[in-house]
Amino acid sequence: MQKMNQYRTYQAETAGPEERVVLLYDGARRFTDQALQGLHTANYEAVGLYTGKAQRILEELLTSLNFEAGGEIAANLARLYDYWIWRLSQGLLHKEEAAFAEVSAALLEMHAAWAEAARKVRTDRGARSVG
Repeated sequence: MQKMNQYRTYQAETAGPEERVVLLYDGARRFTDQALQGLHTANYEAVGLYTGKAQRILEELLTSLNFEAGGEIAANLARLYDYWIWRLSQGLLHKEEAAFAEVSAALLEMHAAWAEAARKVRTDRGARSVG
């Protein structure tokens, strides 16, 4: 497990800004899924732990938004992050599997969209450096 944590730290430290967002979405989804698994096994300590970790990542995404540059998109993302944080709280408080499943599915979609955007940025950056 320590090797995996070292790898993730290295990955985050060497990633570009767009790739960091992808990693954050991946982590939030992974922790949300672990909280859901804890709910399935009645391990409420794990539910609390992993819900908190997912919420902290979403808070990090929220505080990193640039409303000046991002305009309406940043405002929409802020509303999404707030909603997901709230839904995770509801899942934790009410032991509501649907809340965790909803957030996990949404994070999976956002992860895919950001991963595609990051690939495009890398491709564009590579084309400019070659030309």
